[in-house]
Amino acid sequence: MNRFLLNIFTLISSFLLVNSSLAVVSDTITTKLNINLCPEYKLGNVAMRIRYSIEGNPSQITATIKRQLINSAKTKGIFDIELPGTHRKKLLYINAYCYTYKRSYGLASNQISFTNCDRLKLRDSDRDGLNNALEDSDCSNSFNYGDYSNLYNFDSDNDNVSDKAEYAGKFIPTNAGSSPRPYIFHAASFDPDGDGNSNSLLWRKSSGTWIVKDYPVAGQNSSFLYGKEGDTPITYQPAEGYSDVGVVRIAGKRLRWFLRGSGFAQTDGNINALYFGNWGDILAHCAWEQPNKTNPAVIRLTKKQWHWYIYRHDKTTRNFNFGYAGDRPIVQDYDGDGLCDPAVYRRSTMSLYVVYSSDDSEHVFYLPDKSVNFMVRGDVSGDGLNDISYWNASTGYFRTLTSDNGFNASAFYTADPLYYKELYFGKSSAKRPLPWFRLAGKFIYTLVDHSTGYRYFYPDNNRIYPLLKIKFGKPGDSLG
Repeated sequence: MNRFLLNIFTLISSFLLVNSSLAVVSDTITTKLNINLCPEYKLGNVAMRIRYSIEGNPSQITATIKRQLINSAKTKGIFDIELPGTHRKKLLYINAYCYTYKRSYGLASNQISFTNCDRLKLRDSDRDGLNNALEDSDCSNSFNYGDYSNLYNFDSDNDNVSDKAEYAGKFIPTNAGSSPRPYIFHAASFDPDGDGNSNSLLWRKSSGTWIVKDYPVAGQNSSFLYGKEGDTPITYQPAEGYSDVGVVRIAGKRLRWFLRGSGFAQTDGNINALYFGNWGDILAHCAWEQPNKTNPAVIRLTKKQWHWYIYRHDKTTRNFNFGYAGDRPIVQDYDGDGLCDPAVYRRSTMSLYVVYSSDDSEHVFYLPDKSVNFMVRGDVSGDGLNDISYWNASTGYFRTLTSDNGFNASAFYTADPLYYKELYFGKSSAKRPLPWFRLAGKFIYTLVDHSTGYRYFYPDNNRIYPLLKIKFGKPGDSLG
């Protein structure tokens, strides 16, 4: 066996193995090789061996062949081999050999080489338009910490737990109901009795049980079953003056919406279930077409941009792009026309970018605070228009730029009470604010502690009153 005419030895462009945990790519690679076999192969008593060495170490290691397809007539073969994916930027050098049953190796084929960085360049696991090598700069199989352009260091469900931490804890980062601090994803204030005040509610994933506080009358609670573990609990408005609940379920690679009660009104009748969106999308259901009527909607990060998809009453989909990787979508009605406006908060500029639905004009509002943990939604000043509010866990303050002066950030510095609101609760990284909690016509700053089920708020957002501490729920409940 003195000649080895192997002249094709190429790496197929798709590395096939990524393990089931999306937080970290696999530590092994399955590589597909096309090989022109040595002429002796078709004579028999010869097998193929594929060996590799690691940069800096000349020792050769025999690779495991997982699968092979041989065309003896053409002396060609396709081999799937397993290689280590843990050597970061070091080159792997690969050769093929004919190996006789007398345990001798023939001449080596031509050599190819690649690094773990090369294979990461072929993947975009979080579908944000950036290949994995750009987001794993040392090619260690873990995304760079603090890289907010990928969903693994982002906080997709806004629960103040990073997506990376949720993956590690076997939670679903885009599912508000699957979290160390689970909550209910509201489309608006939850007001099932239409009295103008929000009703506290919870969803217990272990049984699919919903409990609504002070409903149907004050002092009484109602409970019912809807949904199952793994669902994202939501609320929605089927019509003005009425609220109900639903769940969004991962169905394969798609999302399936289930709406309790009268459901979503289409031109040919109401529906209570529909497929809309893909696994990994962020929910953005809101009143996109008509005031007080919720449309199913999702936001998807693709090619470094946020893509918005809204399901309309005529069964068509409205879609547009707004925002970039690293921006946090914050949806509510900012211009007072009753329809929701697309908006994103950009940490790098400390600004909220909003497109008014009334005239498609774009507005930028500066939030002079570097440590915005949560954007929270609702009308704090009580003028009937939603304000721009946020919670800063490191300072313990809720702060609001009100709509009364067009969200002018200069009021932040002067603390003008007519245009700027704030309320101190004390520093706490363990509590999460509740959006859309309305009492007596305005949004009430509210914190919840998921470890105890307690809710904390000051009546009328005023510290002249004692802090109310209300027990409703237990650890593991999704709160709203």
